[in-house]
Amino acid sequence: MTIGKRVPVTRDGLERLKVELEELKTIKMPQITEAVAEARSHGDLRENAAYDAARHDQMMAKRRIDELEDLIRHAEIIDESASPAGVVSLGSKVTV
Repeated sequence: MTIGKRVPVTRDGLERLKVELEELKTIKMPQITEAVAEARSHGDLRENAAYDAARHDQMMAKRRIDELEDLIRHAEIIDESASPAGVVSLGSKVTV
């Protein structure tokens, strides 16, 4: 987590973060929640590998959602065109 630090990111990079976050929230998490419920319905949770796997997936997805929200909250858009010609800086595209 960034805890108040600004995170330099390009406009394109920020858009990709937002798309990933939206996909996690609207598609992945409902699927994982459904998998947890299905595995829970199989009975004893102590010896239920499917339940453990689904809970692990849920935890990892939640962690990624938290990371993405933090990154987006602290994003600082880098103006890629602000660098002088011939100088490589953050956000520059270099052709070799």
